[in-house]
Amino acid sequence: MPFSGQPPSNTIHNDVRKNPDIIRFLEQCPDIPRPEAKNIEELIPKEEDVGFFEKCKSARMPKYILSLDGSNYEAMVDQKYPSRKVGYIKISMIILNMEHYNEISSTNTRKYVDPMEVAKLQKDTENFSFPLPGSYVQFPEDLSPYETFRKTLLNNFLSEESKLSGKYLLDSLFELSRRILIDNKNSDIDDKYKAGINNVSNEKYFIIEKCPTRTCNKKGIFKVPFSPGVALCPHCGNKIFATDLLRVHEPFTNSGDNTGAFSRTRNVLEHIVLFHYIHYFWRENKKFLSEIGVILDGPLAIFGEGAKYHASLMEIYNEIIVDCVNEGYNTPIIMGLIKTGRVVEHFASIKNMMPDKVLIPIQDQYRYTFINEQDDSDNKNFGVETYYGQDFLLKTAPNRQFAINILYPFPNKKGNFHNLKTELRSYSNIESVVKIVMTFETDMFENGLTPIILAHKHASISLKPGGKMLDILSRNYFSD
Repeated sequence: MPFSGQPPSNTIHNDVRKNPDIIRFLEQCPDIPRPEAKNIEELIPKEEDVGFFEKCKSARMPKYILSLDGSNYEAMVDQKYPSRKVGYIKISMIILNMEHYNEISSTNTRKYVDPMEVAKLQKDTENFSFPLPGSYVQFPEDLSPYETFRKTLLNNFLSEESKLSGKYLLDSLFELSRRILIDNKNSDIDDKYKAGINNVSNEKYFIIEKCPTRTCNKKGIFKVPFSPGVALCPHCGNKIFATDLLRVHEPFTNSGDNTGAFSRTRNVLEHIVLFHYIHYFWRENKKFLSEIGVILDGPLAIFGEGAKYHASLMEIYNEIIVDCVNEGYNTPIIMGLIKTGRVVEHFASIKNMMPDKVLIPIQDQYRYTFINEQDDSDNKNFGVETYYGQDFLLKTAPNRQFAINILYPFPNKKGNFHNLKTELRSYSNIESVVKIVMTFETDMFENGLTPIILAHKHASISLKPGGKMLDILSRNYFSD
């Protein structure tokens, strides 16, 4: 690494460019497989008839659209010690009233509605900001920044800011944790879930299977009470927090960059916050929930250490939807818009080979051939440990393509899931999903949907000036 202010060499790249090992390596790297027109034709579902998009135009449209997005930023808190960092995570939710939106749409002379006009309708907006310590930042009573990070995460889950009808974000984590089976067969815990309720005291508890203290890491069955959400490891005596279940602390470092840890935390928080609200609507007003269309920025998938919670979300969402339908309500719509990544790149490369007005579920065999490499486990279900929604390619018009992800209409991935997940008839609200996309497509951003643009507008922490302002805010509390 050069010294601060030392300019780089203008010729050092020549040594790299002429290195025979590098040239040999580059020559051995194969090009990615590229599909032909016949491969695309084979993907188009047989049940999609010529009148499918006409049906979509007359499909049910939700009365409200809820969109959620998140962002994170790592701020430098001390100019004298630039290695000291603090993280900020922001989650934003927007609810659009379609009746008011349609009023703007009907008077608009352009093909697509201006999101700036829609922004004037925003009355129901929720923003949550979560602080997290970074490197060289710790509370006086804690052993390290690593412990302070874990404690602060628990405090965020018990924040009054995110409390809904008496329920904390930790309550939602508890509901999800109850669906995850204990792996330890020698457990003396009678309840078959990792989290449960004591039969005698009626107190809720979490189960942690490994001490998070890095010098201990003993495996076992550690019971952590819901209140106060803290227990002591019987081996090392250090604290175990209820939110250690998420394992987002594992990549955290006491003395380096923690952008990765903050990103993983933000990814998990987006999905748990969304569940927090959907579960709240289900408890308090099922009719309102049935009239909502949810659009998440990104796929319905959790990556990294907290990925196991995707299965809980899939199971509980299915129970909620079945309950709504059984009581005579509409099926709630939950979907994600994929803006970046391999699927989007692949879609851009084949869009001219696809007809207009077509909806294609991505089959695993096609994905493993042309998009993603198959993992070492040889599992035929893509995203078996991360995804709770199915990827679709939707082309509404020339140069109008969207990669969307729709909630699996199943409680789990058992049985004939591999085949059913790519059949359009499995998705009872598929026409409504397409109508939502066609309603909100906008020419403001490539392949953008208005609700996601608005949610991102509220959630995004830009490097300038937003990030700089967080740097200044943080320094006010850390610098002399």
